[in-house]
Parts: sequence; structure tokens; C-alpha cells
Amino acid sequence: MLGDRSLVDVRTRRPRGFPRQNKPACAFWSIPETIELGFHNSRLSAWQRGRCAICGERDRLVKDHDHDTAKVRGLLCSGCNTFEPFSSHPAIEAYRQGCNPAALIGHDEVYYSSVTGWAKPRDIEAELSNAHVELQRVEQARVNRLADGTATELDLALNKLMRSLDAGTDQK
Repeated sequence: MLGDRSLVDVRTRRPRGFPRQNKPACAFWSIPETIELGFHNSRLSAWQRGRCAICGERDRLVKDHDHDTAKVRGLLCSGCNTFEPFSSHPAIEAYRQGCNPAALIGHDEVYYSSVTGWAKPRDIEAELSNAHVELQRVEQARVNRLADGTATELDLALNKLMRSLDAGTDQK
């Protein structure tokens, strides 16, 4: 029965049905010219036919999306969806790099959650700008500690390193 078994195999510490090959299960499924929806509500659901895109097991599936682009990648079982963010397994890396159902069949959908609403793509430029502002703030605090005599050993070591880099030498 669906959902009544343990998500993780105790011996391998991987989701049950985890792929033994270096590609996700969906890489081995045939891609038809047209996908009939039937009782499914999307081409993605119709093509996957209840199978997890990574392990191929038939189980209750959830939509997986790329947090950088906010685009749906495929439908995964609970085990693979939980395991995916933390795994460097070649099958999961391939899934992340474009060997996923949405890319394979040309399905373009922005992720929607009934709890959080529409997913938004990461704004990498804004994140870099915020990091730059924070770095400037930390550097100014270090300079202030040096000026008022409350510098720590780390501040002094960083100051020495910065001066040596500015002078064009890499003294340690």
C-alpha cells in the first residue's frame, strides 16, 4: 500500500527504490510525440504515470522545483524529495543538471504551493549586493576597532595580511 512503508532502507541509508544507475529513472523512459492527458491534470503527471522521476517507484508524489529558477523539475516520491537537496549521487546530479521530466518533455511551469503561493526565482544580483554591503560593514567595524584600540588578534592579523596584499606580496 502506498505510503505505509519506511522511506529509507536501513542497510543503504537511501530512499527505498533509489537508483542503482548513474541517471535518474526518467532518463530511461520513452518520450512519445504527444502526451495524452487522460485523467491527469498536466503533461508532466501524464508522462510520469505515478512514478518518481529519480527512483521510478510508484508512490505518492510531490512536485519538485529548482529554488534558483522557481521552475518545476518533476514529481518525486517523499524519500527522493527529502534526499535530493543533500545528495551528490550522480543520478541526482544529472536530475538537477537537466535530466528531469520537465526538461525532457519541454514542460514549463512555475512552482505553486497552496501554503506559500507562487515561488519566485532567486535574485542572485541582489544577494551579491547584500553580501557586498555586509562585507563593507564588517570591514568598517574592523577598521574602527583598529582606530580606537579595541582590535582583537584576528583584526591585527587581518590588517597585516591586507597590508601585505596591498603591497603586492603574499607574506604569511
